[in-house]
Amino acid sequence: MDQIMVSVITPTRGRPLAVRRAMESVRAQTLNQVEHIVLGDDCPAIDQPDVREALVHEFPTAHVENLPPDAFGTTYRPARTARVRNHGIDLAHGRFIAHLDDDNAFEPDHLATLAATLAGDPDAVAAHSWRRLLDPAGNPYVPAGVNPWIADPEDSARNYSDLADSGVFRRGSNIMRDRLRGRHGQPFLLVDTSELMVRADFHRAHQFRTEYAGREMASGLCEDRAWCLDVVGSGHRIVPSGRVTLRYTMGGYSNGPADAVAADGHRA
Repeated sequence: MDQIMVSVITPTRGRPLAVRRAMESVRAQTLNQVEHIVLGDDCPAIDQPDVREALVHEFPTAHVENLPPDAFGTTYRPARTARVRNHGIDLAHGRFIAHLDDDNAFEPDHLATLAATLAGDPDAVAAHSWRRLLDPAGNPYVPAGVNPWIADPEDSARNYSDLADSGVFRRGSNIMRDRLRGRHGQPFLLVDTSELMVRADFHRAHQFRTEYAGREMASGLCEDRAWCLDVVGSGHRIVPSGRVTLRYTMGGYSNGPADAVAADGHRA
């Protein structure tokens, strides 16, 4: 697998310590020939050329770029983030493209296991890992019988129970065994962007959606869920690695500060 080049794309905005941790986790991968494309969404932390040069000196396989505020044409955070991710896809040289949000981190075998999963299943357009939930301090975050992404207490408890029945949650565990469909084929679409690895030729033809209807923005539809909806809805196969190789930090939205939310208040 050492001959396979993987491009990792990381949007960032205002979290210099977190993005450095993400970059360190990419550098620590067991897979060789990995490039890391770090893209600021009008990010003050990497706005200065000397800061970007210092990062590239420390992380020689990284490309670090800060995009100006007028590069997006929208204030809806998922649409802005989609544009950042798509710019990264356009820059990527890899055979496979993976994603890593700035507040998350890879286990050392993350890219190798996903690349092996795709290499072993030529018909799959993408693969995804499972994730270990952590609080911002790095401690295990164990959902207490509720889905933490659903605000309504009754809906949250009901959804947690449904997901536990399907094996996504296990009571007392901080591991999410994400899946795209339930037992009876109903869509779950729980896969986070940082869990994904996509074949580069497919990803260039199927980038992240940048336009959202009013009802989609009102519901807080994010770019990763929209991408999975579009791809799975078109009949393409995304397969799990079956490995817990993503360290997922709770409490922040994608490439925003830790308290950032989308325009409608949706929190990732």
